[in-house]
Amino acid sequence: MTIASPRLPLPLISALSCATVAFTLTSQVLAQDASSDELAGSESETSAVDLEEEDAAEESSVAEDSVDEANGAADAEIEARPKGNVQLLMGARYRMMVIPKGLINLFGVDGGRTVVRHGVGGEIGGYFGKAADGFLAMGSVWWMGYGLEPTPFKGKNDPEEAWEVAESSMGALYITMDAMWDHKIVDRFSFNVGAGFGLGIVTGKLSRHEAYRDPTNPEIPADAKKGWPNLSRCQYAGDPQAGPYAGDCEPGGEYGPSTKWPVYPWINFQLGLRYQPVDQFVARFDMGIGSSGVWFGLGADYSLFL
Repeated sequence: MTIASPRLPLPLISALSCATVAFTLTSQVLAQDASSDELAGSESETSAVDLEEEDAAEESSVAEDSVDEANGAADAEIEARPKGNVQLLMGARYRMMVIPKGLINLFGVDGGRTVVRHGVGGEIGGYFGKAADGFLAMGSVWWMGYGLEPTPFKGKNDPEEAWEVAESSMGALYITMDAMWDHKIVDRFSFNVGAGFGLGIVTGKLSRHEAYRDPTNPEIPADAKKGWPNLSRCQYAGDPQAGPYAGDCEPGGEYGPSTKWPVYPWINFQLGLRYQPVDQFVARFDMGIGSSGVWFGLGADYSLFL
């Protein structure tokens, strides 16, 4: 016996077909939207990473450019500096000489005073070894005054009646050579040490006079610090300013002009600082001690590289 299949009404079949199609389309649309969201998120993350990498690359490029510019500036400065290793120097110098009283007394005399004198002149020389440590040789012709106001002296072991008064209008024209070894501290600033040698042609007069104690009206008042009493220079017969002998003066005690050396040696140990702010100018501070006492000096020179 055949069982007949039940027949579905046509309207129901149409409704089921439409629902199936609608469900299929909806599923595809949702799947497509989800895929689009994932792709957009991935692109967003990739874009953020790319921006960070671009920023880092840009910063690195700026830093490299800065380093290149600094190196370029340094290279340009080096290229701009003269190539010569010999430096010709031409300029002027100043010397302040200090002869301490203590140094005078070391030569076996009482009295005396500290003397400060000044000298100026021109100089010319050369510096050999521009880039590193070098050697400086400076020749100079300069003048130093050795004037001295009336000053009492006597031998340490002489009696009080042996005081003399010395005065000077002397000076010396020096011809000297300084030899200095230069050691760089930092760029363009260095320390130097060496010696100076030369001769001075002595001019002017040196005179000595016997002196006597004069407590009533002294020509040279007593000075306990310098170690002399009230003194006056002796006056002798024949002196247009005086009559007979005065005080404790002895005949022949009016020495008058004294013999002086025609030339005087300049021998010194010296050191100093050398500063060259620009290639065309050199400044120096020097000091030394030697045959004439302690001195301090300044030098200023025009620089020319050869």
